[in-house]
Amino acid sequence: MLVINKLTVCVNTAISERKSVSAANKKLINLSMEEIRRSTRNLNTAIASATPSALGEIKEELLSCVKKEMADFKKLVTASQA
Repeated sequence: MLVINKLTVCVNTAISERKSVSAANKKLINLSMEEIRRSTRNLNTAIASATPSALGEIKEELLSCVKKEMADFKKLVTASQA
């Protein structure tokens, strides 16, 4: 999870220093990255106190969520390219 935090900080810094991203998009991206960091902290807390069977459930739920988000993102990209 530390890698996710480092990546979001790097992206956040890069976006904030560039002029090519609109102010509204910068705000949205920054808020999204903060949510990723907050979610990562919550996930770390949950994993630390979870039983092995609960970890399996967490893993399945995460995989399901990631697959759904990726499918939604692909639709969004496809729609924007049309």
